[in-house]
Amino acid sequence: MGGWTRRPRRAKECAGEAFRKTIPSSSACTPPDPPSERGGWGSRVLRACPRPAGRRRLLTNQTFEINPMWRFRGTPPYLGVQAKRLGISQVLADRARHNAEIHRVSVLVGQLCERYHRARKENGKPVIPASELAQVRGTLEQTEQECSKLHALAAASAEMIDEAWAAFELGAPPRRFAVLSDFDTPVIPLPAGDGTVGLPTAAAH
Repeated sequence: MGGWTRRPRRAKECAGEAFRKTIPSSSACTPPDPPSERGGWGSRVLRACPRPAGRRRLLTNQTFEINPMWRFRGTPPYLGVQAKRLGISQVLADRARHNAEIHRVSVLVGQLCERYHRARKENGKPVIPASELAQVRGTLEQTEQECSKLHALAAASAEMIDEAWAAFELGAPPRRFAVLSDFDTPVIPLPAGDGTVGLPTAAAH
């Protein structure tokens, strides 16, 4: 068989030609070169059509939509926001990251976030069985207990500091925040119900 025979076209070359034919001339993405012997289409396509920077987005009908799913960002972002709201320096907020209660809350919420994203999705929302939701509720109730402990610690600290200020007869600096409860006795005069204004205890008699 001394005649010259044409080498059959490889599957990758055929795929490359078909890929170039399917891309319109007005496309914003430039068609990649045909893949080499050792490379594949994945990296070539990503370099030719880069994903948008910023938040994770979903491509739907050539329009970008923000993913609405919940994502837990860890403790520092939340601490920074609350520090600005309460007028606390960022240095104190960074030190508060090492608190045991807030660390347990962060760990538990992080585990819930992982379970949230592992769940089966329908219309972009996780579908969690009732039995698993009961476990989630139990974990959230545990985080509420940690939050209650933090409120009790803050209230106890404020009371101890106020007693020390008073004992030394020093003027206590104004405190911009306080721990309030639904069980506190109101000290603000409220409408008594008979057209007058007075304390609730006096109105009850």
